[in-house]
Amino acid sequence: MERGVSAHVTLRCGVGVLAILVLATLFSGRPAWGRAGGGGGYSSSSSSYSSSSYSSSSYSSSSYSSSSYSSSSYSSSSYSSGSSGSNSGLPPGEFAAVMSGCVLVAVVLILPFYVRSAWRDVRQRMNAVKARNHARENWHRQVVNQIQRRDPAFDVNRFVDHFKVAFVHIQQAWMQQNMSSVMHFVTDGIYEKFMVQFAEQQRQGFREQLTQIRVSETRLAWFGASGPFEVLCVAVQASMVDQRVDLKSGRRLQGIATTQSFAEIWSFVRCRGTQTKADRSLLAGRCPNCGSPVELNQFGHCQACGSVLRSGAYDWVLSEITQACEWREGISDAVVEVARDYRQRYDSRFSAQQLEDRAAVILARKGLADLSGNLNALRKVASPEFCRVYQGLLEEQFIGDISVGSLDLLGILTERESHYALLEVRWAGRVFVRSAAGALSSGKEWKRAQSVMVLRRAAGVTSNVSAALQSAHCPSCGAAEEDLTVDACPFCDAVANTGQYDWVLEAFVARESLAGRNWRGRLGKTGWTTESASGASGGGELAQPDSPVYWAPQAISDSECLMWLTGVFADDGRLDAQERQVIAQLAAKNAIADRIVQQWFVEIQDGEFARPAMPGETRQQDWLDQLVGVCLADGALAPDERSVLQQLTRQLGMSRNQLRLLIAKRCVEPRREA
Repeated sequence: MERGVSAHVTLRCGVGVLAILVLATLFSGRPAWGRAGGGGGYSSSSSSYSSSSYSSSSYSSSSYSSSSYSSSSYSSSSYSSGSSGSNSGLPPGEFAAVMSGCVLVAVVLILPFYVRSAWRDVRQRMNAVKARNHARENWHRQVVNQIQRRDPAFDVNRFVDHFKVAFVHIQQAWMQQNMSSVMHFVTDGIYEKFMVQFAEQQRQGFREQLTQIRVSETRLAWFGASGPFEVLCVAVQASMVDQRVDLKSGRRLQGIATTQSFAEIWSFVRCRGTQTKADRSLLAGRCPNCGSPVELNQFGHCQACGSVLRSGAYDWVLSEITQACEWREGISDAVVEVARDYRQRYDSRFSAQQLEDRAAVILARKGLADLSGNLNALRKVASPEFCRVYQGLLEEQFIGDISVGSLDLLGILTERESHYALLEVRWAGRVFVRSAAGALSSGKEWKRAQSVMVLRRAAGVTSNVSAALQSAHCPSCGAAEEDLTVDACPFCDAVANTGQYDWVLEAFVARESLAGRNWRGRLGKTGWTTESASGASGGGELAQPDSPVYWAPQAISDSECLMWLTGVFADDGRLDAQERQVIAQLAAKNAIADRIVQQWFVEIQDGEFARPAMPGETRQQDWLDQLVGVCLADGALAPDERSVLQQLTRQLGMSRNQLRLLIAKRCVEPRREA
């Protein structure tokens, strides 16, 4: 992709150089200054506007770099010794002094122009950030109003106070590698994920030491309802010192002693119609039903009143923690449609939230099986056929330390005996090697992957809302799974991996593999079908790579948006240095880790980069609009970023006027809302 330095930056630099040349020419043309001097008047070592004057944190190096004002702008050929002749009448020392005076006058005349211009840029940036903060506060108030229309007793200040307490408790649980103090307000999906990560850390002999934990901002980011549940997303900006220490000695292994800032989205769920009860909050450690201090039995019930506390029937329960750059606002229209159709036809209590929590538990159990080298953790949540096949796939080298970028319901296949839920998983992890003694060693390289996860349950099985968020408990009686090595529940003797009670893992395949394409190829455009799913894991008609059966989600995250742009840049299989610089610059603006971006570059070189599918024409403007927001994350649109947007607009077949309108809307909307 071709990009140049912005015209207005070039013009500003050119005007400055031209003014200096004119002044120097005027002075040298007078009788007293008749002799031309040497080439040292303006050297390339001049630091008046060097790259250090405007650092990369304020302006990119392509905006004010050494190449903008280099020796080639005013070189020794302009005033060479050969052109001075013998009629100057001034000794070399005096001529140098005169030229120095010219330079000083030029700087005095021109410097205010640059200072005013730079201050105007800074002021615009500050105003844009201020307007965006006001817009966020306004949106926060709108979310509060949405909740209070359904739940008049909801007190946002009390909720935020309880949230901050819960935030610190989660960090402490992470340090202590023990979830017992927080399990009363988290779903099984969160609980199981943390437990697998603790096991990985313990096998490597370390734990995380978190200090100076500080929450700087908390606001409500989104609220909505889907099926039987309400969803509340909370944006948190925080900082802490994160160091890795030896599990036994406490000796520091990695990390620095300075605070690091980060932004996350915490998602909470509760049943529709649930009302807030003052001073009774799970986040504050009180049973929302009876008010007693929380103490759970093996069934997840309150010891005092027997309420199923983590069901969402009484209070908010934490269901997901997402990096801000990976978060998608709202719920995909496609997911809403699939869930609604399935509820109307087969299961009136079905919810995508329950299915995704179940999938998160199964993913964690799969990770534990990879970690341990045996299938004990998987047996209760995976079909016997999957376990039989996967037993032969367990290897000493595996992907661990898994982080899930997204987990999306693609659709549901139904047949006479079984129903199959298809989910797309976008995930990443590091390569681990397990020794014969069970010790782990990990590499630094991260791998990204996209997989299709297929869950199956028997036709006619319906969802249990009260146990929907306790996906790791027995689906028959609700008891906690104490012994993972046996298939049957010790309390009710129910065999959980048959699909007679809940969804179980049937397949986990690469998205673009033959099996992955076949599974996706069986979905209708609406995301569900009554066609038989038999043969989907093996033979059958192969869906073509550009088959319309896969759609991109309604909303994409900032990270996915930048991945899309990166993929467009690398359409020819390579990225030049300037393109890499812009991508890294935008990633830094949006708090996307540099190691992630570097991994994208490696994947492009290896021909393994997977970007979000190109949206259809009706969606391209939405994605371009979000990309404009990514570029304006810090309140300013750098010249090279504008050039990127213009080039992308041309490639999409859209007009520059459409781009100008999108930029204007993004710049005006925060000020209007403020």
